[in-house]
Amino acid sequence: MAHDFILETRGLTKEFAGFFAVRDVALKVRRGSIHALIGPNGAGKTTCFNLLTKFLRPSTGQILYKGQLSSGASWSGSRTWKPRRNVTTRLSTPRPASTSAPPSGTWSRSKAWTRRRRKSGGGAVPKEVRMNSLSIMVAPNGARKTKRDHPRIPILAEDIAREAAACTVAGAQALHLHVRDDLGEHSLDPTRYLTAIAAVRKAAGAELILQITTESVGRFAPSEQIEAVRAVCPEAVSIAVKELVPDYASETSAAGLYLWAFMNGIAVQHIIYSVTEFGHLLDLIERKIVPGVRHSVIFPLGRYEKNQESDPTELVPFVDMVRDNGGSSRFDWSVCAFGASETESLVTAAALGGIAE
Repeated sequence: MAHDFILETRGLTKEFAGFFAVRDVALKVRRGSIHALIGPNGAGKTTCFNLLTKFLRPSTGQILYKGQLSSGASWSGSRTWKPRRNVTTRLSTPRPASTSAPPSGTWSRSKAWTRRRRKSGGGAVPKEVRMNSLSIMVAPNGARKTKRDHPRIPILAEDIAREAAACTVAGAQALHLHVRDDLGEHSLDPTRYLTAIAAVRKAAGAELILQITTESVGRFAPSEQIEAVRAVCPEAVSIAVKELVPDYASETSAAGLYLWAFMNGIAVQHIIYSVTEFGHLLDLIERKIVPGVRHSVIFPLGRYEKNQESDPTELVPFVDMVRDNGGSSRFDWSVCAFGASETESLVTAAALGGIAE
């Protein structure tokens, strides 16, 4: 039969900064058959599935479905990839371990749409933009650790880019980006952010979501945080509510930033360290200082504990507050965790309907 093969690839290749994760794959899957993809760790199985599901853009190659080229699925290295994502549904349960396709997202507009709109200088303004439901977001360096803590921690832009490419190959969908000054200290310098973003884009490609942060680490005032976000105009940013809006006097300037980010399609994730801060965010939402209908929040567990050790039981009051204030229809929530209980904390969050980061 002409269409005996329901799925076929020709020369399917994915390159990350000179490293070929998948190279010249010729695959034919017969209709009604069960086809296994077998190989050792690092062989490129996950990357191959991510290419087949259009979560990653191939460097070259073709994908055919029922004998026809899948829409937009022929690449020569110069064509524009337009990912097909479900950008309106919400993921409220963790992705099964056996599933290779990316989870459904909760952006009201895709990041590709956001980039096209910025390049064109206009277009319809989204009613709301929300963080995507991500399986893996990596933070390769953070704000405090140095080479003394770990000799391989990436500090320079080229090191961060190299790590980002490796994380993308390993399956990460997003990167939480920190930059440092000449002394290795935490920085919000827009030029350093833009330099790092350009390096990561070159090494890891356009599909990796890059989230900058306004974390002050006790060094930067709200005005400096706002200046950094406006200067960089990132696709995503994490903002600590208690740092950007520490008092009533800071509300006007914070409201201006939140509205500007909302109108420019920037996905804002609110960093919440305590139940009290969650209450603060709810108040800001109620008074329209934070616009939008749905919101993304992240709960760092064990952030201020000795040795940054996380405890899964810390999730309980946060989950209760999410449930009592609209639940998953209003909030996409996630956690970041540290120390020996990191995996346990992330698994617990996923089981409760959160997004493990």
